[in-house]
Amino acid sequence: MAQRRQFLRATVAGSAAILAGCSGASESDNQDDAGGGGGSNANVVLEYSLTSGKSPDAVPSDISKSRENGGRREEGYKWIVVSFDVTQGTLDMEDVWFRSRVETSERFFDLDHGTADLTDGVQSRGEIKQGASGIALYQVPQDVNRLSWNLDEMRQNVDAQRR
Repeated sequence: MAQRRQFLRATVAGSAAILAGCSGASESDNQDDAGGGGGSNANVVLEYSLTSGKSPDAVPSDISKSRENGGRREEGYKWIVVSFDVTQGTLDMEDVWFRSRVETSERFFDLDHGTADLTDGVQSRGEIKQGASGIALYQVPQDVNRLSWNLDEMRQNVDAQRR
């Protein structure tokens, strides 16, 4: 009976050790990947440009119109269009969809769902490979002039260079 208990304890302890090792990434690995930010060790490099307005060329009229007129733009807001090219690596579109944002001096704005309806829009799943491009839409108040595209919360290490 004592041998059986020792065997069970060893089996449970060994199984726990095996399961702990199955993730393939240590806690420090996960911390290194978090935060985006770029730098020389970036696994994805982007070049991007920002344009803004009520009806930018990249946004079809059925999306760019105000909600009152059958579009998606909130009254008193303008579109921010981020056009980007992946120059190195593969960009996880889910990362852009859920973790990118446009920041102003007062607050931040998440990706607008109208992005999914664009021909080159960022879908919620998949990848954008090196040499390909994409578009991400955001809405900010019309009176905002200073803004930036923030990728710091992304799981991938992204170096985004503004054109």
